[in-house]
Amino acid sequence: MPTNNILTQQEETVAESAGAPVTKEQEIVNNLQNLTISKENSATEEAKSFKEEKKENEEEEEDLPYPNNRNFIKSLRPEDKLFFDKALPHLKQISGDIVHVHVSKVFNWDEMAQLLGKEVEGEWYMVAFYSTRKVEYNKKQLNEEDNYIQQVAKQSGGLLKHWSGEANKDRESLTVNIWVDREHALNGIRRQPFHQKVSGSASKLYFDSYTLNRYKLIKRANETVFHFETY
Repeated sequence: MPTNNILTQQEETVAESAGAPVTKEQEIVNNLQNLTISKENSATEEAKSFKEEKKENEEEEEDLPYPNNRNFIKSLRPEDKLFFDKALPHLKQISGDIVHVHVSKVFNWDEMAQLLGKEVEGEWYMVAFYSTRKVEYNKKQLNEEDNYIQQVAKQSGGLLKHWSGEANKDRESLTVNIWVDREHALNGIRRQPFHQKVSGSASKLYFDSYTLNRYKLIKRANETVFHFETY
């Protein structure tokens, strides 16, 4: 196998100095060369680290209810942050019936409480919107309405989770919003089309009927279950 005779600048310096005493000038040059190489390596590592951190932040922001708004995360209480990070990403429907059973039976609340652990305690506020859609409704417009509802909820601030279920064979459906506190929940309700568009022309367009239920979601210390109270 042929020998590679190409040496780096640093290797050449070492090779030259191996057969002769190093002068003061050569020592200074060597030190400067080593310093330059060290700075270049450091800059490369910093650039790589910055790119990796930026990618992680972008991936994390995709899951936020407020994309590109990291101030939302900073504003959360410790218990809200834990609820948002550890439990809510795992929220899933476990009941085939999301309309005629209590909301405490619709989702995997116990699993989420276990993910939080016994030491965590907190209270959050949920709004459940039950609706019966008209026989002939424009699904595209209804999806746009749901997106509008979600955007208004975000603008109200304090929204931790928005979930919208599929309508059953009887055209009944459930939409859920979870908020950090009662004030944000009530403000969100007031700003929602439930009290504006849905209570007027939109309700005639899309729904035969609708109902709003409000629940306080309670997680007590030393427990791995959620409790539900109306508010």
